[in-house]
Formats: sequence, C-alpha cells, structure tokens
Amino acid sequence: MKSSHTAFSALSAAVLLIALLSAGCTGTGNNNPGTLPTPTTAVSGDLMNSGMVGTWQATLNIPKYENLTDVIYSFNADGTGKAYYYHQWNENVNAAVPFTWTVSNQKLNSFDLVYPTINSSETFTLLDDRKTIYDGYDRYKKIDADEGLITGTWKSVSPYHRDDKMYDISYTFNADGTGNDAWYLDGNMTDSDSIIWDFLYLKDDGEYVYYMDYPKYLAYNIQELYYLSPKDMILKDKYNMTYLRE
Repeated sequence: MKSSHTAFSALSAAVLLIALLSAGCTGTGNNNPGTLPTPTTAVSGDLMNSGMVGTWQATLNIPKYENLTDVIYSFNADGTGKAYYYHQWNENVNAAVPFTWTVSNQKLNSFDLVYPTINSSETFTLLDDRKTIYDGYDRYKKIDADEGLITGTWKSVSPYHRDDKMYDISYTFNADGTGNDAWYLDGNMTDSDSIIWDFLYLKDDGEYVYYMDYPKYLAYNIQELYYLSPKDMILKDKYNMTYLRE
C-alpha cells in the first residue's frame, strides 16, 4: 500500500539499473540511439508465435553488493515488455525498466530489445528447447505459471490502521495489466488510484509474486509486491495484510 512506503530517489534506481546492464547482466549497453533498432508496438503474429511471449527468470542469481538479485524479463505479444530486478534478500524490486522488442533474425531465433528510458539495447536468442533464452552472458528459463491468476477484485480481511482510522482496502486487477486500489472508511470510498501490475516470480513453494506500481507516483519510485497462494487463493502483501477475492 502506497501510504506505507518510503519514497526512494528515482535517479538512484536508474543508476543501479544502468550499472546492472553495463556489467553484462542484461546486454550490450549500446548507448547510441542512432544505431538502435526501431521496434513496432503493433500486435504482430510473428511476435505472438515466436515463443518469446511470457516471463523469463535468470537461471543463476546475480550477486550484486554481496546480495542475490534475480533478473526477470516479461515479454508481451504487442512488442512491449519490462525488465525487473528482484532482490530476494529483502523482498524488494526495482522499478520496472520498459523495453520494446522485435524479431532480429527469424531463422536464428534472435530478437532485439531496446530500452528507451536508459538508451540501451541487447539481443536475445531463443534456444532450441524453446524454454531458454540467452543474451550472450546469462540464460533465462521460461516460468510455467498461470500469470493471470490474480485478475479480479480482492478485499482486505482486516481493516488497515492509518491516521487513527480503520480503513478497508480493495484492489482490482484487470487482465490487461491495469487496475485500481480503493480505500473505504465506514463503507464510503475515500481514496482511489490507478495501478499497473505484472506477474514477477514463481517461488520454489509455488507461491506467485506480483509486481504493482502506481502511474501517478512513478517519479517517487514506489513499488509493491503481492504474494498469491494458488492453493487457497489468498493474497498477501509484504506487511502481512491478507486479501480474499470477491
């Protein structure tokens, strides 16, 4: 929930992401915009059927500052996507880095990615097993999960205490990756903001981890993580607030 977060510097997050890219974790670090490929954002049958659409997780955790970081890529069929840097040691995630992607060489199963916000690009190859992609440095495995399991509206089981008042909270997650939160006091909605969300990570115990952000507050670098148990369909946040689907 956004009111519980400390606002970090967006510039600091960008510096970390650029450092990870230039260190060889995620690509070539091509910083000349004039040489970058120009992807399309139109829905493409070639992209949809390429085998790249979905979520990919690094097969090895990448040590950064003596802690473990998972690098995760989310490819959409419309030629867009996002890269995430998920820190397992403190259950935090950096702001999503958006990218666009296109087919580089269909015969070689290679794909070009461009990161417009950090002036960088890289090329991935889809390997013959179609479950692994390779960027020249690291391999990423496709995550087998029902990523849309969170879609719907979820309400808090217990009220949330803020400013000496007790609020009920709900989240609505739409299938297109958008949604909204809503805060209620005595049954009346007092606050609501739009959200964007994405499937992030599948834990070893089968628990789903989702990323959520607020477009209105992107400059403040506020991200949320939500945890969904597919067995009992209970949604939790990192503050142990529990939500049930309506």
